[in-house]
This record gives sequence, structure tokens and C-alpha cells, in this order.
Amino acid sequence: MFSPLLYPLGLSGRQAWVIAFALLIGFIAKEAIIGTLSILSGGTDIAGILKSDLGLSDSQIASLTLFTILYVPCLATLAVVYTESRSLKITLAVIALMTIIAYTTSLLTYTIATLIT
Repeated sequence: MFSPLLYPLGLSGRQAWVIAFALLIGFIAKEAIIGTLSILSGGTDIAGILKSDLGLSDSQIASLTLFTILYVPCLATLAVVYTESRSLKITLAVIALMTIIAYTTSLLTYTIATLIT
């Protein structure tokens, strides 16, 4: 379902669904992204998984890294946002804002890095 959103970042096919699934799991806990990628590709070295198994370029890896850093921290953080604000609307706005910032930054990074290389 989320794979088509990764197409502008140069990700399609197997690359897209594996990374989309890992990012979805990362919504629960970001540290689970690397573990999910390892399990889905059967590798242990994250550089090898990204380069060899998934065939990502340096531009795609930089873009994915920035997205991972900037998108929603984790479910526990969102629980704190909700607890402090007592507003579902604010919590959803935080999720939307952080995801939009992450996606835009990731897209710009991919585009600029692709043009440079």
C-alpha cells in the first residue's frame, strides 16, 4: 500500500515493499528497521543489505537515511504527545507534519544527489 509513495525516491518492486514494510515496523520502534531489513533479506551487514541485496544506490541510501531519521520517532513518543496535549487532532498533526518534512527532505536529497552523481 505504501510502496508507490517510494517511487519518486527511485524505489520500486522488491526494494519498495521491503523498505516500506521496514519503515512501517519502524513506526513502532525505529531500531527495528535494521532488524526488519536483516530478516527480510537474510543478511547481517546493513551496508551489504542495502547495496547488494536491495541494490540501492548511494543517492537512495542517503535519502532513506534522512527519511528514517526525520519521520515519526516511535509510538511511545506519540503516546507522550497525546498524553501531554490530550488531543488526537494535535497528535495526528504531529504525525502528518513530521512525515511531510521527512518525505520532502528525502525527495530533495535524492534529487540533488542523483544530479550530482
